[in-house]
Amino acid sequence: MKYFALLGALLIALGCGSKDHATAYVPPEGGGDGGRPSTGSHAGAGGRTGTSGSGGSAAGDEAGAAGAEPANPLAPSVTITAPLAASDPNADPVVIDDQVTVVCSVTASTDPSATKVNASTVKIAAYDADGVQLKSSTGTPTANADEYSAPFVVADLPSGPISFQCTGSDSSSPVNTASTTVKTLLDRGPTIDIGEPMADSAHNLLGPMDVEFKVTAVPIAAGDKQAGVSAVSLAVGGTKIPVVDKGNGTYQVTVDFTDKALYASPPSGKIPVVITATNGRKNPGKAAHSLTYNIVVDGVGPAITLSSPEVGSVIGRASLLAFTITDSGSGVDRATVAVSLDKTAYVFSATDNQWTWDDATGTYTFKVGAQLLASTDSQVTVNVLASDKAGNPSMGNSRLFYLDNQPPTVDLDPPGVWETRQGATPDVVQCSDFFDPLGDGTQKLEVVNNKLVSTADGSPNDLITITNFGRFRALVWDETNFKLGQTDKFYSLTDKQSVRLYIQPDPTSPLLADDDGDGTCDEIWTGSAPHQRKPTDKPLPFLAMSPLVPTPAGNPAWGDADSAVPLAIAPYCQLPPDKASFVRLCGPTGQGVSDMSVVIRHPVPSNPFEPVIYAIEPNASATDVECAGSPWDVEAAISMAGLSTKLGWVCMAARALDNVGNPGISSPLRLCLDDGTNPDRCKGVAPPSCTDNCTAPPHFVSQAVKHN
Repeated sequence: MKYFALLGALLIALGCGSKDHATAYVPPEGGGDGGRPSTGSHAGAGGRTGTSGSGGSAAGDEAGAAGAEPANPLAPSVTITAPLAASDPNADPVVIDDQVTVVCSVTASTDPSATKVNASTVKIAAYDADGVQLKSSTGTPTANADEYSAPFVVADLPSGPISFQCTGSDSSSPVNTASTTVKTLLDRGPTIDIGEPMADSAHNLLGPMDVEFKVTAVPIAAGDKQAGVSAVSLAVGGTKIPVVDKGNGTYQVTVDFTDKALYASPPSGKIPVVITATNGRKNPGKAAHSLTYNIVVDGVGPAITLSSPEVGSVIGRASLLAFTITDSGSGVDRATVAVSLDKTAYVFSATDNQWTWDDATGTYTFKVGAQLLASTDSQVTVNVLASDKAGNPSMGNSRLFYLDNQPPTVDLDPPGVWETRQGATPDVVQCSDFFDPLGDGTQKLEVVNNKLVSTADGSPNDLITITNFGRFRALVWDETNFKLGQTDKFYSLTDKQSVRLYIQPDPTSPLLADDDGDGTCDEIWTGSAPHQRKPTDKPLPFLAMSPLVPTPAGNPAWGDADSAVPLAIAPYCQLPPDKASFVRLCGPTGQGVSDMSVVIRHPVPSNPFEPVIYAIEPNASATDVECAGSPWDVEAAISMAGLSTKLGWVCMAARALDNVGNPGISSPLRLCLDDGTNPDRCKGVAPPSCTDNCTAPPHFVSQAVKHN
């Protein structure tokens, strides 16, 4: 067992700052009652013997014996009356109290030419065994004439020799000064070294607490026969506890706070531990050393409050679990804080960047989403547990969340879709004709200003030629986790501010990259190996896209007998017997000018018409010609980005986040950029892969889309 002495700094109470090793006073060996001490410039003739040791200094005694200059007859007479001198630890009255009041008398010389004592010059000082001054105080006049006193706290000093000096001067000029010193012995009793419990340590109310400490006798001088330990006592929380002497000065006991014989009601909170050891000193009495410190007794575990996300929230890649843990007793033991995700526990670590914490408020955050990226479950139970420093466990707290770690499907050239509606009976579902959800983006050739120009009536499809401009749209369909037996899906939905369209004008550089190393492209390329971007490389051109929400959202064509895909939709629903042609969006009613006839939505339970079609700067008005999106001058965007305009193949891709931070990217859109001079510019030139040697994301899976 290691022991740790709970002693203060050696000289705190006596004023450490008053020590002056350069002017250390060496207490005199001699002196006597009624003798004349030396002045600052004259050696004394030697003091006469006295009980208080007053009189000349050792140097004065030696000078007097040698016949040197006699003591100054004009100097005051200085005598210390308390404490008494002590050199024999077995017989003399030693100092055993925590505080010593030094009393001395300073009287004027009886010489007719002497002046009276200047009371303000009376100084009383304490010195340690090495003669180093501990503290000096101005003497305070007592009720007795010519008597002065000064208190000195010695509770934190070690046992052993100690001395006090009294100095005073008269009122003459130059002054006549005298001093005297008394040597004594200080007994602070036996030393106490703590093994356990340590100060401020925490202890469980329901668990036994072991106590162990060591008591050592401290002789105050050679031949000290009265320093031996005579008694030892222990009190915990005000209750006296018998201790067992295990030999060699070691004492032990086990304290049970639930023992009703000791505690009528169990203690709680901060309680004192008091250990007292006494020796066998006889004059003036036994010296006791008492050591007091506090421990914490705690029987209640921490309280845990989950702050966010709210109950039933959808969590994902970027989600943070926030909670507070408070304990008014011993405090929270951070090493026991843990977040359990179903069967896996994540224990708090101050060096792990998945955790952040604030001790002032007891707040913790944990990157819960980052730990669930590989999970295929759709629901996750989160439990938070902790204990306090006394070992009391919390009751814990838990919350149920729905998991969405699936990226949104993003597509610039999706396959056709169809809408559904209820038929004549509830068990019959009717389907519209297939249509391109982004508008018909197949290539068309027109002559404009005597030039053959390639255009697309709708968002351009992959591998076609565009002349400078394109009216680009993206389908962003939020995906989520789903498990067999689950009746409802829970979506985080698309972050509508996150959808971006990117251009890579250099077909020899990638646009899509594999961010997590699984071989599938899942991010926009930012310069990762093997195609390292240089610091001087300019960023890729991009443009924000906004959701299309025109009202009304339009309708597709229904019941077209010439439909080319009746067999494809037959497993899902029937063709309606009635026919209805589509009406283009935008423009006055019945005079639509857009290439689109309908804006599909995502029929999620919490938001039945979640937007999924995004375009470039659409006009909010359903009657505006650009209500379904504005065209983008691709050639100009490349030039404005400071990149070389390269006619020929360019790569484009869209990126979107859902509301829990899962990123989705589209399969690349490979377009042949032309300026109107050569619509066959890319003929015979293989299109680029647009990827960093990764597999492009799949296209949107064709499915029926419930409209309204």
